Amino acid sequence: MKGVPLLAVGFGTLAAILALVVVIYVSKVSSLKDAVTESENRATQSAGATGQLQLELNNAKADKVKLQTQLDDAKAESAQITKTLEKSNADGAELQIQLDKTRAISNGFQSQMEDAKVTSIRHQGEVEVAAADASVLRTELNSAKGDAARLQALLDKSRANSVVLQTRLEKVEAQLAAAPKPRK
Repeated sequence: MKGVPLLAVGFGTLAAILALVVVIYVSKVSSLKDAVTESENRATQSAGATGQLQLELNNAKADKVKLQTQLDDAKAESAQITKTLEKSNADGAELQIQLDKTRAISNGFQSQMEDAKVTSIRHQGEVEVAAADASVLRTELNSAKGDAARLQALLDKSRANSVVLQTRLEKVEAQLAAAPKPRK
């Protein structure tokens, strides 16, 4: 019987050591389980943050497309305004040429009328003919003056349109300069 208690003591000690090892391993497994849970929580948070960043990236891409469209529209409008301004300037120059021609014709009629008056005084016998010529020239002069006034009004309107178009062009160019540049 002496061997049995020694065997029992040995098994008891072995059981105590095994129980201690099991307790240590259970403690370690619990720590690892907590670490895994914490890692899963971090992964979930990272996935949420990644989703948020992806959403922000998609919004930024949509904003970029919208800004690019606005920039393209502004460029097209600027080109159209520039074209209209150039046409208005060309029309104004043409009207100025017509006005100058009309003034020259008007001055020519004025000279002819004055010549007719002088001729009328010199030639008393041809007074009726000269009066008729003067009347015709007066009518033509009045018509030419009316044409000159009409062309002057058209020129003034063209210059006003040119100023308005220039202002719009400067506004669009300022908007283009102020528009944020699309990120590449």
